Amino acid sequence: MSIQSSQWWAVALAAEVTAAKPKGVSVDNEPIVLFRDQSGAIRALEDRCPHRRMPLSLGRVREDGLLQCGYHGWSFDGVTGQCKAIPNLLVGEKVPSTYGVFPYRAIEQNDFIYVAAGTALQALPPNLYASPKKIFSGRHTVGLAHAEFIAALMDGPQLLLDCAGIRISDTLIADPHLEDGWLVMERAAFWLGQTQFDGFVREYKLIFRLAINPETAESWLSFTHPDSSVVAVAHLAITPSTRGTTAILWRSFASTAAGVRSTLLRSAAALGRAPITVRAHIDMGAVARLLVGPSEHWQRDNREPGLYGTILTKERARL
Repeated sequence: MSIQSSQWWAVALAAEVTAAKPKGVSVDNEPIVLFRDQSGAIRALEDRCPHRRMPLSLGRVREDGLLQCGYHGWSFDGVTGQCKAIPNLLVGEKVPSTYGVFPYRAIEQNDFIYVAAGTALQALPPNLYASPKKIFSGRHTVGLAHAEFIAALMDGPQLLLDCAGIRISDTLIADPHLEDGWLVMERAAFWLGQTQFDGFVREYKLIFRLAINPETAESWLSFTHPDSSVVAVAHLAITPSTRGTTAILWRSFASTAAGVRSTLLRSAAALGRAPITVRAHIDMGAVARLLVGPSEHWQRDNREPGLYGTILTKERARL
């Protein structure tokens, strides 16, 4: 077990985990199995049976809520991880108390399922935007390590995001800064079909705002009008997976902002087009050519201030 003991990590969409079948996920190279017990509560265990190391995610959930290995039928309690039943034990023979797997804490919030390894846990970051009824969600596993995906999101979000009818500009219109514990930055954005020149525009048509939690990089993305009315929002959970990959869980929704283009965006959503999604296929050549910008201080130490100062390291020291 190597994942940070005090940190919640989003590992699945809530709709992905049902009582019908366990689901295997990975956090920082640690295999974890998710399932719902007989009460519908989310449970998370180490995804390795201690008998023959078979993934428990290949097993089934019994009617009494225990997770049963599909190889030899060992069954485990979702709260404690202890083995409670072994089919070939003699009558009256008890399961040794040392038989079990590591139990993770698990909660369901914001349509995501989060797991953590420890007991003294940091609180989950709050919602930055209220979600309407029409919400899109999905997941992708991308071939970028956790820190590299975060860096690309900060330096070139247009390479990672698919935004319906909107183009994100290269132009930063506000230096990265901290707001209520979130690292925030803003870029110019435009409706498709509008002018491509944005070097000296006094008032941009749209503003792309990225707010990142400094601990897990859980992020909220939004497009707003200059008057701050919200056009579209996405919520990303960015979790280190395995072999240098990153799992991205996302939710996306359109707002009720006024305007013809905003109405068209909502109409597209009504027809099944999510306003903001993460690209399933990323142009890695374009990512490799990205110039380092706001991300230069993401993993900085305190020795040198850098272009954007030490705001993030100071915040981490405070936390």
